[in-house]
Amino acid sequence: MQSLIIANHAATQAVDHCHSSRLRIVSELQFPWLPTADGSGQTVHPSVVYFPEKWNGYAYWMAVSGYKNGIAAYENTHIFVSNDLLEWTAPPNFTNPIDTAVIGDFQSDPNLLFKDGVLYLYYRDGNTLLRRMTTDGSNWAPREFCTSDETVVSPSVHYFSGQWHMWAGKQDEGGGLYRYQSNDGVHWGDGRRCRTSTRPNLTIWHCDVWRDGALYHTVASAGTGGYSTLNTTQLYYGSSIDGENWYIDELPCVPKGIDQRLAWRIYKSCVVPHGGKQLLLVSGGDKPGGTQLSAACWTEMSAFPKPDFPPIDERWIDDYGTMDAGERKDYGWFKPFPYQRLRGIVKLEHGGTLVVRQGADPAPAYTSVQTVELDAAKETEIDIALSFPWVNVSLQHAGSIAGYVRNFISLLR
Repeated sequence: MQSLIIANHAATQAVDHCHSSRLRIVSELQFPWLPTADGSGQTVHPSVVYFPEKWNGYAYWMAVSGYKNGIAAYENTHIFVSNDLLEWTAPPNFTNPIDTAVIGDFQSDPNLLFKDGVLYLYYRDGNTLLRRMTTDGSNWAPREFCTSDETVVSPSVHYFSGQWHMWAGKQDEGGGLYRYQSNDGVHWGDGRRCRTSTRPNLTIWHCDVWRDGALYHTVASAGTGGYSTLNTTQLYYGSSIDGENWYIDELPCVPKGIDQRLAWRIYKSCVVPHGGKQLLLVSGGDKPGGTQLSAACWTEMSAFPKPDFPPIDERWIDDYGTMDAGERKDYGWFKPFPYQRLRGIVKLEHGGTLVVRQGADPAPAYTSVQTVELDAAKETEIDIALSFPWVNVSLQHAGSIAGYVRNFISLLR
């Protein structure tokens, strides 16, 4: 573990071009051998949970996809354990992979979560999201089928405030960043598209999200041209104070080519909070059809100020979709400055209520609330003055069955 913790001068010089990102590398990349079932050691999409006091004998538990030469037939989920980040093995009395594809032609996108003594594994079989769990790391419960109204990719799942939360891309949209919520971690509804500060031609594909106090963080694999040009992906750091409005750094924290083994692209990666530093697990490849590898390094946050919200577009809400019976959709808190009015048109197939809350802070203790009753299938014009530093907009669907929503609201100076 010492060789990962100590950064030498050469390593620091090698990553100077990353310092424009708020998350910067402070050690050399290490490429540990991962004993995959196919014998190649090639993997992508790592997800790691750290246990300071060790859990079932190990400090680090990893879920990762085998991906020999980028061939889908080898893309199955593996579980590895380690105490030093260098030597990795399968858990005792456990044989990799944990599962093989039976729904689609491959498995992908594993994500680990620890809650109340149980280690949860989320992963995809084809386009189907599955979940398994264990209390000892060696014996895993049968797969559970997770439901969602959308096809999600690269789930990053968390549990806090009495609810399950998931950030993921949307297959049908070719990427982006969406937030989902669930009462049981199995049944997920529609996602809410997050607002990000990425430039227009940069598409987020795979992400990992973590929370540190009240601040949310992400490392996201993003490239130009969306899904069709994944060979352009590099790793970007972003932050958010509400989990839905994200400020993404303009330049990558891990550019492709930082190591010759990662010359082609930087794929899905993850961050593991680790005291005052962050452990970063990076994955990527050297060329199409070439070697796909996962590496580890240490990072730290820079000292320069962290923007809390991305710039706001004047066309703020552009929601053209459906809402379930009785569903409430929350568009999140945002800072309207320098805008002074909300104006637009809202239409719900079965009617409902639009609620605009304003206050000094993004909290339930708002100062002002305005409600607009929406008649069924009727366009309702919205024109509301903004008088406080923070604003929250939500929509309540009154129908007893699902129906369409048309919500188009702009911000005006």
